[in-house]
Amino acid sequence: MPLTVAGRWRGQPGGTVTVRGATTDGQPFEAKAVAVTGGSPASRARWARAHLRDLEDRYASLDPSGPAELKKTRRAT
Repeated sequence: MPLTVAGRWRGQPGGTVTVRGATTDGQPFEAKAVAVTGGSPASRARWARAHLRDLEDRYASLDPSGPAELKKTRRAT
């Protein structure tokens, strides 16, 4: 099954991504892949939608005093 990881970074992109886990029979699994950039408008929009969903989920799960705390957290990221 293919795996796509999306994110944002500052600076020069590069490096490797290591995925570790277990197979269905419990054996350890590890795969490394060279990180590549997509940078297409579609991939940027996909990342933005996922980020907004995360913010909405965090906002919805806060107590009534939480929105100010979410705004403070957002500025720090």
